[in-house]
Amino acid sequence: MERNTTAWATGRVRVSPVPKRDHMIVPLGGAQRRLLPEAIPSLFFGTAIAAHVLAWAGLIPVAHELPGFTGGPGPVLAVFHTLTIGVLICTAIGASLQMLPVAFGRPAPRQVTCIVVYCALLAGIVLLVTGLGVNDAMISGAAAASLRSPPVSVWPPSPESSLPPEA
Repeated sequence: MERNTTAWATGRVRVSPVPKRDHMIVPLGGAQRRLLPEAIPSLFFGTAIAAHVLAWAGLIPVAHELPGFTGGPGPVLAVFHTLTIGVLICTAIGASLQMLPVAFGRPAPRQVTCIVVYCALLAGIVLLVTGLGVNDAMISGAAAASLRSPPVSVWPPSPESSLPPEA
């Protein structure tokens, strides 16, 4: 309870209840406008969770090959790339799409752009892991084409970032 001390000079202190709030209001400095819908980062984070489970499940049948693994394509390398690209890269991209616009005070990327990035990343992961697992250079090459950055603008240009006109 909060004390109402406006009458402290009279010696009487009234105690009034503090109104209960359902949620705390936190000043975000306009960051709310720069946040993506929850579904966009959840796509990346959900894929990271699924890739983590798949990596551990894929490690079970090839566990006997792990101690003698010296490199090269094959199932062990496919499992390793499921963990690195599937978990780490998906988490990093999902977090950066959400945090970078807030940190730099820029508008959030368009949802369509985020979906294109997600689809390209997911296709690249599937192709790369499959290509490494079955030792097929054509499939791995297709993955390289898919994993390169898509030719779309992630952040639309703003007036502050535009170059000055040429003289």
